[in-house]
Amino acid sequence: MKLHKLNKNILIALGWLSFSVGVLGIFLPLLPTTIFWIIAVWLWSKSSTKLTEKIYQNTRYGQGVKDFMTDGIVSRKAKYLAVSSMMISFLLLIWLTHYTQMTKLIIGLILSTVAVWLATRREKS
Repeated sequence: MKLHKLNKNILIALGWLSFSVGVLGIFLPLLPTTIFWIIAVWLWSKSSTKLTEKIYQNTRYGQGVKDFMTDGIVSRKAKYLAVSSMMISFLLLIWLTHYTQMTKLIIGLILSTVAVWLATRREKS
């Protein structure tokens, strides 16, 4: 029984960590908010429905998070913003870092894969 309570508390704590990073994304343009709140909701859905509902009630991001969590739907605007942010971040990484070409290639492939996955998510009709 104690292990279950410990797991629940760990999930809640990780949810708060993810939520907090998402809050930072409200103020930092290249740090996404919604994906961290989706992670927080997923963690909280396993441990605290009260906290999950708190995210869903957010006037700016709540509906997008809820749509994704319940139906796998991502709005077209969110797709454009996310993919654009990934592209800008990758260009900045290329120009401003001294990573090896192989590291840049791997990061580019990961971002491209995520962008394609995101672009193929369902939209509201």
